[in-house]
Amino acid sequence: NIAKIFKNKNTIHVSGYEPFVNPTTGEKQNLISKEYFSLSKSVHWFPCPKNNSFDIYDEILKECLNLAKRYSKDSILFHLSFGPAASALSMELCSKGYQSIDAGQYHLLENLQKGIV
Repeated sequence: NIAKIFKNKNTIHVSGYEPFVNPTTGEKQNLISKEYFSLSKSVHWFPCPKNNSFDIYDEILKECLNLAKRYSKDSILFHLSFGPAASALSMELCSKGYQSIDAGQYHLLENLQKGIV
């Protein structure tokens, strides 16, 4: 269960604010289930554009670091999912001593496997 990686972590979830649009049906869908962060100590969602995020990369980094001030560094896990800029941000946060994952297409692939999308 993927939720185990968030166990007892203060999760800072940075993701696109536009919903996923199912290419088959055209329906808007949430890709992340409620159970995904169920083992987190806390979850803070910071919405950002899922496209062209490099345009505001410095603002996103600044907000992530501001949110991180609330917790001890070792209790935080950044969960990023907002396009190619998330990969760069994940590397930068890791270089600053934070745990960070770029979930990228994980949620889409998981739902494809389940037949939801």
